[in-house]
Amino acid sequence: MNEPFTVPQMREEVSPSSGGRSLEGYVYQLDVSILAALDLVLARKVASEIVLEPASEEDLEADVGDGPSALSESAALDGYRLVLQCKLRNTGPWKHEDLSRLLAHGERRQSARERLTDPGVRYLLVTSADLDGVARQLKVETFGVWPPESGIPAGMAKSLPADAGGRVAVLGAMDQEKVNGRTDRLLSQRFRVPHSNLESCRQFLRSEALLRMRGAAQGLWPRAELERLIIAAGGYVGESAALEGFVPPTNWDELTSALETRHAVVITGASGTGKTRAAKALVAHLRNRIPGIQHVVVQGGPEKITDDPDPRGVVYEIEDPWGRFRLEPTSAPWNGAIAEILQSAAPGRKFVITSRSDVLHESRLRLKGKWIVTLEDENYGEAERTRLFENRLPGLPPNLQPIVLRSRNDAVERLATPLEMHRYFAVLADGLEKDENEGQYIARCLSDAHQSSIEAALIHNVRQRMTWAWAAITWGLFKSRARQTFNVLPDIQAGLTKRQRDLEDGLEPFLNFLIAGRNLRQAGPTLTYQHPRVELGLEEALKEKPGLAARVLAYLVAVLIDLDKPADSDWGREGAAHLVQAVRQRSIILLDLPLKRQAQLDAWIDERLAATGPDFREDLKLAVSVGSEDSIPAEVARWLTHQDRTKEHWFFSSWMAPERSPEWFRKVAADHRTRAICVAFITRELPHHNPSYPAQFAEQVGQLCPGLTQAFMDAALSIVRDGYNPNTNPIAVGALPDLGGFEAVVTRAVSYRQELAGKPDDDFKLKLANGECDGDAEDRYYESIAEDGQTAYDFLECYLAERREKDGWTAIRDHAHALDLTYLWIRLAERAANVTDAEWRAIAQAVLDKPEEADFWQAMRKSLRSDFLDALKERIVAGSAIREVRLEALGTAVQAAPDVLFAAVHLLASRNQVRRLLELAFDLAAEKKANARESRIDFDIIGVRILAALPVIRLAILTP
Repeated sequence: MNEPFTVPQMREEVSPSSGGRSLEGYVYQLDVSILAALDLVLARKVASEIVLEPASEEDLEADVGDGPSALSESAALDGYRLVLQCKLRNTGPWKHEDLSRLLAHGERRQSARERLTDPGVRYLLVTSADLDGVARQLKVETFGVWPPESGIPAGMAKSLPADAGGRVAVLGAMDQEKVNGRTDRLLSQRFRVPHSNLESCRQFLRSEALLRMRGAAQGLWPRAELERLIIAAGGYVGESAALEGFVPPTNWDELTSALETRHAVVITGASGTGKTRAAKALVAHLRNRIPGIQHVVVQGGPEKITDDPDPRGVVYEIEDPWGRFRLEPTSAPWNGAIAEILQSAAPGRKFVITSRSDVLHESRLRLKGKWIVTLEDENYGEAERTRLFENRLPGLPPNLQPIVLRSRNDAVERLATPLEMHRYFAVLADGLEKDENEGQYIARCLSDAHQSSIEAALIHNVRQRMTWAWAAITWGLFKSRARQTFNVLPDIQAGLTKRQRDLEDGLEPFLNFLIAGRNLRQAGPTLTYQHPRVELGLEEALKEKPGLAARVLAYLVAVLIDLDKPADSDWGREGAAHLVQAVRQRSIILLDLPLKRQAQLDAWIDERLAATGPDFREDLKLAVSVGSEDSIPAEVARWLTHQDRTKEHWFFSSWMAPERSPEWFRKVAADHRTRAICVAFITRELPHHNPSYPAQFAEQVGQLCPGLTQAFMDAALSIVRDGYNPNTNPIAVGALPDLGGFEAVVTRAVSYRQELAGKPDDDFKLKLANGECDGDAEDRYYESIAEDGQTAYDFLECYLAERREKDGWTAIRDHAHALDLTYLWIRLAERAANVTDAEWRAIAQAVLDKPEEADFWQAMRKSLRSDFLDALKERIVAGSAIREVRLEALGTAVQAAPDVLFAAVHLLASRNQVRRLLELAFDLAAEKKANARESRIDFDIIGVRILAALPVIRLAILTP
């Protein structure tokens, strides 16, 4: 919650009766107060109210920022007290001596110099005169921008507190015409006050300001009163904080239940479905049920929650807390913090989170389903859309209401979401165009309201206003960060103005135009796209003037980089890197950066990537796009993530070592940062996120950095319990040089496969038997069963091949996990060219009377060795309690040694073992059913020969 800011008026020249100059000064102070209120309270929303002190006071004073219990985020205007003084001056420009005297002046109250002893106070002089000499170092262009700490002239610094540098500024050359121009622009463009009402609106504002300067309402001028005046003048102020006109969606009960019972809800869905408004309504509902509960809108990072000194009795409202988002330089990134934070939800600690479904999906964060409630188009039926229409209708000018009311049925039928309904009324508010009849007016507004029209309408408006430069800059800002804040934008505007005067004072007007047109959504000082199509519209406008776009985006990159100097942060460079990445990845314009700026980004990339922090994967992508060839870490990133884009492999995501010179490898290998990057890639990216890498990767990456066996070992240990992983093979190849160390992987793999074997999903199988699951569910179940444990299997297979190659097959026979490895040993022996009878005998002995014996006989089927004919005969005669063993032995005899089968049958007949013979007959029928189509064996002939060997049974069968 924002604290009030106060505007104390100057004691000098306050009475209209003191002459023309005094009257001018008095009006000037009134108008600056109005401009400050409209700008800081209503447009940027960096303060919640303005307090105009009595006219006998000398300053306009504002509290901008947070109160003790608030947790909203800011940067340039973070938690300081703005002392703003107005001075209409006709005696020439200000010199530093004049400013020193003004700062020292004070009779009935503290002087500005005395106030500056408080490090939380900043002083801004708004004056009609310009500055001269060294005093020009203090000049700024708008509220919220401050000169560097070194900018204060030495002569002034002597009479001010030692830490006053960076807290004193002058908004100079701000004459009455410029004040009026900025005010009119806010009123007409941001708040959409009709041109015919501008003068009367300004007079109403002056009357209200004057009343407060004379003590009415103790000088307090809150946002709600300012909104009331704007609305009365036919203007538009955005969503009402009081949620007037909110229509609950059809799943409202689900939302309230989630917050009341689970104490947290993540509202997700497509753009325009009313997620933010529903969140506000949920909080209001909660505050009605729990009087006194604190409401905190989290504008920054997770530290605003974790650092809360008294988190009891609070509901936190958060928007899109995913990934590496840092709203301002002092914010911390969210990354995966929200999952842990949600676990802390309790009756006295609740969370309401909103997120576009695509943003949540891209975050790759796996949240528990119990937190998530989806809000989509279908949650607004005809009744809800009708209420949305009727709630908005009174906000239109009275002369338009009858026309619009007649279109209600068309609007309710054609507009599917709250956003489309709100856009409809926003366009309606502009009234009929020249020579447009009522039907054309309604049809145009309905068309413009559709989400599909957002892009075209935005391009049209950019062309009409000739604001291609600001469209490109806005696109670039939201590429640097998906959310922007008015607390930082003044500094960005100042930086742009410094680089090109044509860009002076145009950013906020363009953003205000987008806000008024429902293209941007404002929550406090924070701005986000109302819909993804807004970005597409800006991008299309950018393409229309590619040369201009390239130039202003290069300016923006420089401005963002320079923001880091006073803040001692990498916030600006991080944003600049994201912007450059977006431009280069999309190839929409050619962005050539000056060598100085590219070097600054390279230095940031080098430091960031070598640190291998929590955002290492994103840093790799940034380095690939942003880093130059002079950046060794960027070159390493490009080598590690290179993908084969030849025609033959275009549709496959696979890595192929890019060609590099021996000199390149020497230079990269000699760089001390290469090892950290390679280790981080192998342990964190290769196992989890990347496309398919060949087995040779382990050897090839060794050219960049030798001695990476332990990194591959750590990677292997991290994925033992995975299903299918495309990079199991290269990871195993990289780790297996340390066979002894790989035993830890073997142990974990064996343990996991035992765990899987011991936990059949009997419940699911029962559901299948009872017909409770459809065929698709069955297919998915068995596909997942087939995949479970695949990585463990692959690791064990690689291990056995390497162990057998180095230490011989006896090392497998004598292994501590030999019993669990026999199946793989059999498969390995099948493929091996150097397998001996001794090895097969060892395998046979190891699997005797175990389920794996079935695999042994299956392997023998391809090439049955004479040494095992007697063993096969013995197995057929004896049978087995394990059906799979009996079937595989029988199948091997049928296909590879039928004479053995017949000999076994005759032996059984001679012993009169009828039960075993019947069992054999049934097994033969099963074998025929399973393999008759794929095998060339004539099972009927074999059956006849078996019957011929059994005269007693044959007679019994043939006798009626």
